[in-house]
Formats: sequence, structure tokens, C-alpha cells
Amino acid sequence: MQENKWYPVKVWVTTIVISALFSTIFSYAKVDEPFTHFIPFFIFSVLYGLLYSFPVFGLCFFLFRILIIRHLSETSIKLLLCLVGIAGIIITMLILMPWFGYRGPIIYSIATFISVLLFRIFKDRTV
Repeated sequence: MQENKWYPVKVWVTTIVISALFSTIFSYAKVDEPFTHFIPFFIFSVLYGLLYSFPVFGLCFFLFRILIIRHLSETSIKLLLCLVGIAGIIITMLILMPWFGYRGPIIYSIATFISVLLFRIFKDRTV
């Protein structure tokens, strides 16, 4: 079986982009701001997310390599990566960004779940 070596990177980037988009939409739905600020806020959210998610991404990347070596099923790998990713998001946000409250971890956790499901790990079989 040939694994998709870029799977962790795809999941990481997709999670950040989806989360930034959700965060920006929810933020602008609550306030009466001009739409011209939407794009800069979205870009800031992506860069902010990339910066703060790097430790969790590193952990998931190494876990992915270990799970591939152990020849686990695609579903098992996705489940474990999703759980570790969500736990890492919650811990990171509670420690480094407590002002986000519950909304931040929920948005990023949903985005992580979506991202994990979007891509295949093995190129020659389905989930």
C-alpha cells in the first residue's frame, strides 16, 4: 500500500483554513463591520492559526509516521489523529488563548474532524 505522505500537511492546512473561515464568518455575523475587513481578518486568522497549531501539527505528523509503520487501518489512523489533534487544540487554546472561551476549540475541533475525513491516507484503497 502506498501512503499519501502529504496527508498530515493537507489535514493541517485544511483545518487552519476552514477554522479561520468559520471564525471570520461567526465574528462578522455578530458585529456590524464593513465587509472590507473580512479578507484581512481571514488572513490574520490563518497566520495566527498556523503559528499556534505548529506544535500539535508536529505531534500529529510524527504520530502519523509511527502509525503507518505499524500498518494500522486507515480508519484507525484517522481516528487516532483526529483525537490527538482535537486534544491538542483544546489544550493549546486553554493554555495559550483562554480568551477564546469555548467557541475557538469547538470551531477548530469541527474543522479538524472535517479535514481528517476529506483526504485518503492510502492511495490504492478506500476508507
